[in-house]
Amino acid sequence: MIGALTGDATERGCMTSGSQMSDWLRAPRRLWGRLISGFRSLPKPARYIITAAAVSIAVALGAVVYVTSLSSLVAIGTRQAPMQDPREGMVHPLVSPLLWVSQDRKSFVVRVCRWHAQGLVSELRRRPNIRYALIVGSVTPDFATPLGPLEHSETLSQAISAARSSPDVIDVVPLRIESANYKIDRLIDSIGAPKPLHMVPGRDLAITGVSKPFSASDTIRMNIRDSTGAQGTFIVTRAGQQLHGELEIQDIQFTLEAVSDTQYLLIRRDERKLPPEGDSGGPQVFPQDELGSRATSAAPPSSSAVAAPNIKIVVGFTRAAIQRVMFQRRSYEETAADPAPTEEEALHSLLQALLERDNDAFGKPEQRWGSITVTSVVADVEQPDGVDAIQGLQRLCGAGEDPPRGTRAALRDRMLKDAADVAVVVVNGLCAPPRIDGKAHLSCGPVEPDLVSCPSGQDDDDLCGLSTGIGRKTDYKTGFALVNAICIRNKTIHHEIGHFLDAQHRDDVDRDAEPTAHGYADPGGGVVMPWRTLMVTSRECKRCTRYAQWSSPDQEITVPDQSGKQRRRPAGGPGFDNLSEVRKNLPRVADFHRLRQCERTAPRTTVEFQFNLPRLKPRRHPALSAMLESGQFDKLVDYTNNVIKHRRTCPEFVISAVGATDSVPGPRPDYNKKLSVERAETIESWLGAQDPVLTGVNAICGPDGVGAHDPIIPTKPSGLTAESRRVVLRSVYLSCPPNLLGEGRSQQP
Repeated sequence: MIGALTGDATERGCMTSGSQMSDWLRAPRRLWGRLISGFRSLPKPARYIITAAAVSIAVALGAVVYVTSLSSLVAIGTRQAPMQDPREGMVHPLVSPLLWVSQDRKSFVVRVCRWHAQGLVSELRRRPNIRYALIVGSVTPDFATPLGPLEHSETLSQAISAARSSPDVIDVVPLRIESANYKIDRLIDSIGAPKPLHMVPGRDLAITGVSKPFSASDTIRMNIRDSTGAQGTFIVTRAGQQLHGELEIQDIQFTLEAVSDTQYLLIRRDERKLPPEGDSGGPQVFPQDELGSRATSAAPPSSSAVAAPNIKIVVGFTRAAIQRVMFQRRSYEETAADPAPTEEEALHSLLQALLERDNDAFGKPEQRWGSITVTSVVADVEQPDGVDAIQGLQRLCGAGEDPPRGTRAALRDRMLKDAADVAVVVVNGLCAPPRIDGKAHLSCGPVEPDLVSCPSGQDDDDLCGLSTGIGRKTDYKTGFALVNAICIRNKTIHHEIGHFLDAQHRDDVDRDAEPTAHGYADPGGGVVMPWRTLMVTSRECKRCTRYAQWSSPDQEITVPDQSGKQRRRPAGGPGFDNLSEVRKNLPRVADFHRLRQCERTAPRTTVEFQFNLPRLKPRRHPALSAMLESGQFDKLVDYTNNVIKHRRTCPEFVISAVGATDSVPGPRPDYNKKLSVERAETIESWLGAQDPVLTGVNAICGPDGVGAHDPIIPTKPSGLTAESRRVVLRSVYLSCPPNLLGEGRSQQP
C-alpha cells in the first residue's frame, strides 16, 4: 500500500516537476549554444565586424561609468540676461554638454570633473551675473527629505520648541532642503504630468501645475492635490538662500519655515485656535484739523484706477514681533554671489507668500480682479508690544502731530517712497479696546496718550487685529491697522484691509456701513465641516475653518464634508454680501497713494493786503494788484499756475481761502470779521476768472475769514502789521472744513 501510494505520487507530479525544472535551467545554455553556432556559421568578415562593434560598445559603456564615477553635477543660475553659451569662459576640464537648461536659459546643469567642481563653483560665484552655483546630487532631485532625530542640531531643536509655543501649532516636522534655489528653478520649469511632492508625512500630494504669479518675481505657485482629489496650493517665496512656503489644502494649513541654509520646519497650523479680530465699526473720533466734515464723505472714482486694482501696503514689525514670527536669527553661509537675506528681506519673503495665498479672495491668478501686495518692510518700529489697541491706533493716526514723529513718520515716509496705500504694524500681542454699547471704541482722536502694556490676566480679550475704521470712515490719512504677530498667517491682514473696503463681520451692525456687507459662516452640524468666509471672526464661529473668500450669494465655495469629499455651497445669502462692497471700494483704497502724493504736492501760499483794502463801503474796488502789498501779486500769479496744474491731476482737492486782518479795531465790532471774509472773496473771484478748472463749488470753497482773531505775529502797538492782513490759500481734500488757517492755529470768533 505504501509503495503503491509512493509510486502514484511520483507518477502524478513530483518527479515530473523536477524534470521540468531541469529543462528550464538547461534552456539558456541551449540558446547560447545556438547563438555561438549561428555566429560560427557566418562569413569571416561578418564575424570580425560584429566582434569589433561589441568591443566598442563595451568600451564606451565602461568609459561612461568611469567618467560618471569621477565627475560631479554643477547647477548654475544667472541673475539677468542669460548667456549664449553657459560654458563660456569656464577653464575647468571635463565640462560636458548641458544636462538640463531651463526654458528661460537662466538655469542649467553641467557635468564637471570631481576634482575641479569646487574650484568651478568658487570661480562662478565671483561673477556678478551668477545668482547661484552649487554642486547637486542629481538633475531631478526631490524637493525635501525628512530629517531623522540624530540629525537634529541644537539650533534646530530650539526652533522646534519656539514653533510649538505658538497656540495655533499642531505639529512640527523637520526637513532638509539642499540646493534650494536650483530646486525652485526646476519646479518653475516643470511641465507635463503631475509630480509627487514628498514633504507632508502621511499625505500623498502631487504637484499638478507650476506658475509664477504676476505680483512677485521671486514667488512661485504650485497647484497640488491629494489622493482624495482635494485641491490646494503651495506658494513658495525666496530671498537669497532662504525659502518660505505656505501650503493649504482643504482645512489643513502648513508653513515651511527656514532654520538654516539646509534645515527647515514644516509646521502644521490650526487657525481656529487663534483669538478673533476686533470690531472696526464702533464710535470713532477723528482729528478735525485733518478730516473735518469729510469723515463720511465719499471719494469720487479716480481716473487712475485700473481694471485690476492693487492695494500696496507697507508693513512694520516691532522687535518682539520679529522674534515671534522668525523664531530666531538665521545663520546662513554668506558668499559674494548669494549673501544671507536681511531681516527685512526674510520678512518680505514671508509676507509675499501669505498675501499671494490670501489673494485668492480676489480670484485665481489668471482671473484675479484685485490684489494686496507688500512693497517693503520696516523693522523695529517704535511701537511697544502688548499695546492697548485704542492707544496703538491713536499712535498710528498721529493726530495732533505735525510733522509726524516716530512710527508714523517712518511708515509715512516709506509709504510715500513706495507709493503704498495702507500701513500695517505687526505687534507681539494686542489687547482689546474698551467697549461702548457692546462695540469696540476705536479712536484717532486729537490726544495721544502714553502707550501702556496689556493688563495682566486678560488673555481672553486678546485680538488678532484691529483697523482704524470701516469703509469711507477711513481715507489715505487714517488707513492703518494693527496685527498680532501670532495671527499673521491667519489671513488677518486681508481681513483688516477688508474693513477699509466696507466689509463687516457677520454680526456687525454699523449705521455708517452698507447693511448687507456681512461675512458668512456655516457652523456645521450637517453634511459639510464648519467653515467661514474671510470677514467672520472666530468669536462668531468658533469651530469654523476660515477660507480666503468674500461672502456673496452669487459665488460658491468648495468645502469638505465629513468624509473628506469636496462639496460646493453658496458663499453667502441675503444680507451676507462682502463681495459687492469690496468690488465697489477697491479702486478707492488702491488710490490712497495718489491722494497722499497729491496732498504732499498741493500748493499753498499767503498774500498780504494793504491796510483797510478792499474797502467795505463804498464797494468800489481798485484792481487786485493795487490792493496787495508790493510783490504779492506776482506770488499770487505763481500760485495760480501751480494750483491749475495740481487741480488737473488731483481733482479731489479743492481750494480754501481764509482771510484775516490786523488787530486795529474797526468802526464796528464786526468790521474786521467782514473785511477778512471780503478779502477771501476777492481772491476767490479773481482765481475763478483765470481758468475753468478753478470755477465752481467743487473747485473753490466759499470765502471764510477770522477777522483779527488769528494774528500771524505779535502785533506792534499800532497793530499795523502787513503779515496779519492776509489771505491763506491751501488745497484741502474733498470738502472745506472751517477756519483752515495756518497750522491749526485758527479759532472760531
